[in-house]
Amino acid sequence: MYQTRKTFVRPGMKLSGLILENPSLLLMMEHLRAGYVVHEDSVEQVCAREGISLELFLTLCNTYNGFPPRLHPGFGGNEVCTLIRFLRNSHQYYRNEKYPEINNLIDRLFRQNGAPEIRLVDRFFHDYFQDVTEHLDYEDKTAFPAICFELGLEHATGPDQPPRNFTVAQYREHHTDIESNLSDMKNLLLKHIPLNGDEILRRKLLFSLFELEADLTIHSLIEEAILIPLVKKLENDRERQER
Repeated sequence: MYQTRKTFVRPGMKLSGLILENPSLLLMMEHLRAGYVVHEDSVEQVCAREGISLELFLTLCNTYNGFPPRLHPGFGGNEVCTLIRFLRNSHQYYRNEKYPEINNLIDRLFRQNGAPEIRLVDRFFHDYFQDVTEHLDYEDKTAFPAICFELGLEHATGPDQPPRNFTVAQYREHHTDIESNLSDMKNLLLKHIPLNGDEILRRKLLFSLFELEADLTIHSLIEEAILIPLVKKLENDRERQER
């Protein structure tokens, strides 16, 4: 039977059963670049094999299962590196998979339906994803390299030269709610565009929008509730050590 309430994930649980309950955990593992073949292994065993922090993996799993994320007191520089890798990989998913998928579905919907309102959807999504891309570029080229540089995690900075005198407060001020505007697009499709034998395409497009919105929401939660507070904590720790 389909369960709307998901399990709170604990170390000894079999990961395969958790994935069957919530297939979105596959996307989480893809963002971590963790393998899908989990055998009969527990969460703890998979983390040990993949070299992933158990507490961070549990936090991410439970966030995908609908539980509010919390900063674990034991998180440190290794978790920052893993989170940045996770977020960078999610950016690639948005750019290289979800955007082309949704764009293609909108084009097909227009060819099949021809309603002029669909062009509004097309322009709205194009403008929306330009804003999303600017946000992702800021994180990839400015915020993430700067965070790693400031915390002495040079191996995680990537190819970009980080700015000097960067603080996590700047990142927090620049952080935007990139998932919320998708509701306008869904409302257009559900309420205002006339049907013309396009129910299957429309359903595929709506499902894809819901998937994008769900992962963007988790993306923002991870940044706001884990990464930003963790970086701030490590900045404060470093300042205390330098006094």
